[in-house]
Amino acid sequence: MTISRLRRKKRALHDESEDGDSSELNLVPYLDIVTNIILFLMMTVSFSAALADVKVEAPSICCDEQAPGPARAPLLLTVHVSREGWVVLSSGGVLARPSDRAALVKALAQIKAGHRDETHVVVSADPAIPYDDVITTLDAARGDADAPLFPDATLAAGLQ
Repeated sequence: MTISRLRRKKRALHDESEDGDSSELNLVPYLDIVTNIILFLMMTVSFSAALADVKVEAPSICCDEQAPGPARAPLLLTVHVSREGWVVLSSGGVLARPSDRAALVKALAQIKAGHRDETHVVVSADPAIPYDDVITTLDAARGDADAPLFPDATLAAGLQ
């Protein structure tokens, strides 16, 4: 073999590898895609984990708490406004059916006397009730500054 023939053969081998006919696989595009997918998944999981964060207070156990007595059922006080008037409900059933605002305040004051530590009431209304009547009910449930009844009044979503 002559030197020129060897050079031609070497040059032919070199040209093949540059043309891309070689058997090696280019992994760079695949690695780019995998890296982007991993980053996307990490950001998605961290964002959804932040949305799912629920703040809870753990119960405390301490020696200076009162001795456990009979468990008291939660009041779950609800005032419903309808065309016929008000209905005051609790977890035990219907407590009162006042027909005017003064009777409503009186009924709520009687309930508050039996449950001094309760502060929450849910106010619900029929869809046809005027907004002013709902606000009047919320104000009556909260009481006034001198004698607050249930200051944590919540307006319930209407069901149809």
